[in-house]
Formats: sequence, C-alpha cells, structure tokens
Amino acid sequence: MDIEGYLGRVTRVLKAVEDKEIHLLVQGLKDARSVHVAGAGRSGTIARFFVAGLVRDGLRAFAHGDASAPAPAAGDLLLVCSASGRTPEMHCVAEEAVAAGTRVVLLTAAALAPLGRLAHQKILLPPLLPATPTSPILVVTPPERELLGHLRELFEHAALVFLEHVRAWLQPTGPAASSHSGDRS
Repeated sequence: MDIEGYLGRVTRVLKAVEDKEIHLLVQGLKDARSVHVAGAGRSGTIARFFVAGLVRDGLRAFAHGDASAPAPAAGDLLLVCSASGRTPEMHCVAEEAVAAGTRVVLLTAAALAPLGRLAHQKILLPPLLPATPTSPILVVTPPERELLGHLRELFEHAALVFLEHVRAWLQPTGPAASSHSGDRS
C-alpha cells in the first residue's frame, strides 16, 4: 500500500469541505444544549470516538444507542455519520430528532443521500458515492462493490480526521481563535 498516496486522497477529501461548513458545524456544536452523534457499523465507531472527545472537552455529548443517552430534544444537535446516507436506522433516528425540534447535521459521502432531505446541514466527505434520488438501495456488481468498499473506507478515515479537526476548532486556542481562522492547515 502506498501510504503517501492514500494520505493524499484523504487530504483531497478534507480540502473539498468548505470552511463555511466547518464554521456552521462548530457554531452548532457550541450552541447546542446537548450533542448527539449517531452512526451504524464503522461509522458508529467513529461517532462514538467523536463523542468521547467531546465529553473530554467538557461538552454534554451522547452516542446514539448508549443506555445513558437521552433522546434528542429541541435545542440539541444530532450529527449523523453515514457514508451512504441511506442506513434505515439512521433515517429513523434523524426523523425522530427532526420531529423533536433537534438540529440535524449529516456527514456523508453521498451527494443525493436520502438522509440529506432531513438534515439542516449536509457535509460531503467526499461527494463520490453513486446515488440517485429515487433509488433507496444501490444495486451494484461485484467490481463496483469492491470500489464502493474502498470509497467507504476513504469516507471513514476522512470522517475520523475531519471530526478531530472540528474538535480542534472548538478549543479556545484552536484554529477559530487564531488570527488566521480561514487556514485549516
């Protein structure tokens, strides 16, 4: 494996996110009464890692599915991590959150993710997974399945780095506090 090449792909994915999207997410996290983060499978693992960091940083944060996690409510923020943006469980979680008055942010790799219709903000990492607005399930051939697996892994690695970068923006001495707040390097 060419590690420099792979890290270059992750870097290109991260640089595709506009600063205004990061600022919106950071401000939403700061303004939220509580932060709830949800994801299924490996995206769920990344979500729980992000929650652990937020809690260490002093935020009131919960991972979806944890026994001690309250239901999202008005004034809260729900961040849903879903490479495909089509996970049925995450769709239900987002629907319930919207009904409760919770702000929903979707972190996804699919530009036309069905979950995007429920989200107040959608962040694409990367906008590469094929999707159609009418097809809830992707039908793929074995070679396409292998490609999609690689793209999902790229999403997961980029999401992990992206969310840690967001945590840095939340810090009093983080990038948002510096005089070069537009510089993400």
